[in-house]
This record gives sequence, C-alpha cells and structure tokens, in this order.
Amino acid sequence: MNFELNTIFARRLKRGNDCLLLMTNSLRAVMKRRFKTRIDKRVFPMKREKLHADTVWVQNVVKRSGVSLEGGKINSHTFRHSCATRLLRAGMDITMVQKFLGHKNIASTMVYLHTLPSEVASKAVAVFNSG
Repeated sequence: MNFELNTIFARRLKRGNDCLLLMTNSLRAVMKRRFKTRIDKRVFPMKREKLHADTVWVQNVVKRSGVSLEGGKINSHTFRHSCATRLLRAGMDITMVQKFLGHKNIASTMVYLHTLPSEVASKAVAVFNSG
C-alpha cells in the first residue's frame, strides 16, 4: 500500500496478473487501520501452503456489522459482486466494469447484469411517460 499515492499493489494469484488499485476515502481509512495490525508485512495474512487468503477477518467484519446472514453466507466475493452491481447501477459501461474487475472475457462480467432489470424497466417507463 502506498498511502501517499493512494494506491494498493495487488498480487492476483488466481490469474497471475498483478494490478495497481486506487483507494477510495473509506477504503483508505479501513486499510490504515488494518495496516497498523498487519502480520508479517501482510495486511491480509495468507495460508502459505495453499496460497489462499485467510478470510476469518471477513466473517468478523460481518458479525460486527450486524448484517443478517439469512440470505446466505458473505465472503470476499460478495464484496466484489456488490461493487460490480453498484458500478452498473450507477451507469458505468459494462466494458469499463469488465476492465475494472480484470475479466478477460465480457461474458464473465455480464453475469452482473441480472441485477439490473428494475433499472432497465424504470428507464423504459420514463421514456414512455415523457411522450
């Protein structure tokens, strides 16, 4: 993490391509708190033998937040899904979301479009109501 440049260098083990991410103000605040309690220079400790991130912290955050788990479990991919959905709902182009998520194939990004029918319907209604 580089707090001066407001960036995070992320090593992506799944695909082997690393990337540089920009921090939002709220992410920066969280990362500063986590940075103070890091272990072995890692903000998110790793299980060395399997190279998968230790996700116990996600469950702790969910528990502290008081979020209901009735709809299913929450994991780190839930945050990724929420981010993609929020970007699409805000009107970001699907190809920009694809690049943001690092998907090589647009089909991988298009799975997030299922969250948008109400927005599509409301825009159609607005068109017909205006004329």
